[in-house]
Parts: sequence; C-alpha cells; structure tokens
Amino acid sequence: MEDFKPVNIAYNVFEPSSGADGTLSPIIFLHGITASKEYWNDIPQRIADKTKRTAYTCDARNHGESDYNDEFSFDLNIHDLFHFMDTKNISKAILVGHSMGGVTAIHAALKKPERIEKTCVEDMYVKRFPRAFTDAGLPLLCMRKESTHHMPKGLSEKDAMEFSNNFIIEKIPKDSPLYSKLDDIRKSRASFRRNPDGSFEVNYNFDVIARALKDYDTLASEPEGRYDGPAYFIYGPASMFAVYNEEESIRNHFPNAELIGIPGADHSVHVEFPDEFVESVLKYL
Repeated sequence: MEDFKPVNIAYNVFEPSSGADGTLSPIIFLHGITASKEYWNDIPQRIADKTKRTAYTCDARNHGESDYNDEFSFDLNIHDLFHFMDTKNISKAILVGHSMGGVTAIHAALKKPERIEKTCVEDMYVKRFPRAFTDAGLPLLCMRKESTHHMPKGLSEKDAMEFSNNFIIEKIPKDSPLYSKLDDIRKSRASFRRNPDGSFEVNYNFDVIARALKDYDTLASEPEGRYDGPAYFIYGPASMFAVYNEEESIRNHFPNAELIGIPGADHSVHVEFPDEFVESVLKYL
C-alpha cells in the first residue's frame, strides 16, 4: 500500500521467567476483531516460559490502546504488523493469530515469508470468508455497543461481559438467522473500557470498524502467494468457520499446513480450552 500511514501499536511484552534465549525468534500474538491484547489472558506468559522466547501481544489499530484513526482494513493490519516488527528490530517472528489476527498471520506469511518463522492460525482459513459473515457480524457489533448504554455501573469485567451477552440474546428475534447462534453469543467475548465513573464502553473504534464491515469489498484482499514454512491451523469443530472443510484451499497456499481440531471447541479455542490450546501450540514450537 503506497499510501500506508503507520500508527502507534500498543503492546505488552512477556519475558520467560528463566530468561529469554536471544537467539530465538519472538512470538507475536494477534487478536480478533473487537478484542484486544488482554484477550490472550496468561497464554503468552505460559508459552514464553516453556519456549524461552520473548512474546508480544499487540492491539490492532482502532482497538484497545493502539491509535484510533479513520482508516481500518485487514490489509492495513498486515502493514502495521511489519511496521511493528521493524520498530522492535524483529527480523523474523512466530505469529499466533486468532480470527482477524489469523487473517493477519496468513497474509503476512504469504506476503513476506522470509520474515515469518512459523505461523499458527486459530479458527480461520485462507480464502476470504463470505460476505454473509460480515453481514451477520455488523448487527452484533451494534447491539454490543448499545448494551454499554444500559449496563449498570461498577460491574466486574466478567459481569459486564455477561450483561452484554444477555442483552444481545434478548434483542435477537426468533425469526433471525442469529437465533440459531445463541449458544455462540453466550460464550462470546468482547473488549470493554471502564470509565472513571464505573461505566463501560466498547474498547474499539466502533464507527470506523462498523463502516469497514459494511464495505466488504475493501475489508480484505484475496490471498496471493505461497508459504512453505511450518503452518498450523488450530480450529474449533463447532465453529461456523468450519476450517476442517477448507484443507484443500489452505494447502494451495500453505503446502506444509497441519490442521488441528480441538474437540468441543467453537471459534475462540484459546478461551474455551486454554490448556489444550497451549499444549497444541507448544507441540509445534
């Protein structure tokens, strides 16, 4: 992108408790849309301790504590990632990306394979996902924002999440296609920011992200290229993305890909089954 303008990316660093091996590439964790770097909980520290690698969690632009501006797309996230790596003098990294972060990891590996040592994608496939997914996600995004206007002050983060999910569930009519996804919504997670008065607001740039989801044609480009390095696609068999059906298209771009299903998991494998997720990642690092 010739007109790419970098933004300041907020991040956390996790150093191995016994010290990092400076000869090893670091691991960069990339969250999903409307989430934040905190969404990974203690997983980066656990993996850093076991691998002796430094780990980073990053907020995507217009998310969390990173810069907010009027520009957002999945393609911009790729450029932001490489800019972040440049500012940290990271010549090569291992990427672990969930959902939107998985899209970033996939395209980064295809765009500059020499800079990616390994890539681990959580519940996302290579080809562009259908427009129906963004069309379904937009009303959820709006209801999530609306829930914060009704949320009692002083809730814990856990209770705020539960309140928001229940608010959305009560809003969905029985004739809506979303009604069949109530269990998914009950388990969903979003990022909230607590205000000084105890109220909450969504922890992302709602207007810009909603606009980007409406403009499907510019949200993400078609995948191009080939990555011959190690690639691991960890997925939830119960997820609507049905990654297990996409092995052929995945291997067209990632010929050495391995698909790893976590029994019982949905879209957010690392939240629902953190121990199994960590074990799967460590097995391949």
